[in-house]
Amino acid sequence: MRVLAMWKKAPVLALVASAASVMAASLCCLLPVGAMVLGLGGVVGAEHFAKWRPVLLALGLILLSLAWYFTCRKPVAACAQGKNCGTSPFGRWNKLFLSLSTVLLVAIAAFRIWSGAVARYLEPRIEGFTGGSSSGLLTFRARIPSMDCEACTVLIQRKIRAQPGIVSILITFKEREAIVKYDPGQIAAADIVNAINETGFKVESANKEDTK
Repeated sequence: MRVLAMWKKAPVLALVASAASVMAASLCCLLPVGAMVLGLGGVVGAEHFAKWRPVLLALGLILLSLAWYFTCRKPVAACAQGKNCGTSPFGRWNKLFLSLSTVLLVAIAAFRIWSGAVARYLEPRIEGFTGGSSSGLLTFRARIPSMDCEACTVLIQRKIRAQPGIVSILITFKEREAIVKYDPGQIAAADIVNAINETGFKVESANKEDTK
């Protein structure tokens, strides 16, 4: 009976562990979106989760496979003691719940792909805005290699946009680069670097040039 009780709990335990692993693998993109929803200026540790993403996703897949294995396979002893070894309504409901959970976990695992759309919905992009004269502007370029998804770019853009003297922003996830036009009379390049670093995504290299 004790073995049977553990067998019944195995699918739930495997599913919960799989969900935790997949959630941890997607935190690198979930955290920036969460920060925007909560009105926070940045997140801490998102870049560290990105490094472990492949391992966590693989672990989540293995655990999810185990959840399906334990759900679909019945113990021989339990079948021998019962009068009917067919599929019970309870077992069918378990499979339905596991199917829905699988779809949800796949969506979370793929959040890195569609996180940008969610982030842009929460924070629409605005290219030209705020104060600053039309002459004497400087262009700031920064490499931000720790960005792991489009949601990161939107969070960084929002943080920079909140600074005084910013005229325009272009952040590209593909190049992991931020290009900012700003008024040096209102803000310094070092302040822009600090603003980016406060989001939790560190600037690796930066330079500034005159805007023609």
